[in-house]
Amino acid sequence: MSNWQYPFDDKYLREHFGKLSENRKKLGLGPHRGTDWSNGLKPGALIPAVTDGTIKLIQYSECLGWVVVQDGKADGKTLYVGYCHLFCSTHGAECKGPAVGCKTPLRNAKVGDKVTAGQKFIRLGNSGKCSSGAHLHATLSNTLKGVFAGTVYDLHAFITKQLQKGVTAPTKTAKKTEVKKCPTCGKAE
Repeated sequence: MSNWQYPFDDKYLREHFGKLSENRKKLGLGPHRGTDWSNGLKPGALIPAVTDGTIKLIQYSECLGWVVVQDGKADGKTLYVGYCHLFCSTHGAECKGPAVGCKTPLRNAKVGDKVTAGQKFIRLGNSGKCSSGAHLHATLSNTLKGVFAGTVYDLHAFITKQLQKGVTAPTKTAKKTEVKKCPTCGKAE
């Protein structure tokens, strides 16, 4: 059985999964594909892993900025947690990734490294064109690159279920949204 936890207390929640805020409507975006934590958190704040697993991907996205994906287990299935808009250890919260020669936001971690629930291994940032201030945008998917395109699930609701009822994988009836493109850069968000 894997350990699951929220990355931050609920008092830091900013935008929930599936919500269509006025700002998202104004930008021509669809429902939110993740859960955002930021209220009162400062750029560079350490982010703990939400479950035990392995870092599977570190990638820059024009929309999502620096993204780290780790795997995790629930009900014998492998799931993927995406942490987005991350702080760069070289260029800070506003890193522009490859545009400034940056190759990774993590100074002491790499793909293949193990993480445990609660281990602080990445930092809160504001990277990527789809970010509007330093925050953690976190997703849950059943595919490695689901954070970028494809089906994503409500990570907050999933963790709540893990804490209340034990480990269960998201089902086909889990809340999901369709892929929308960023109006600024045209890439899937």
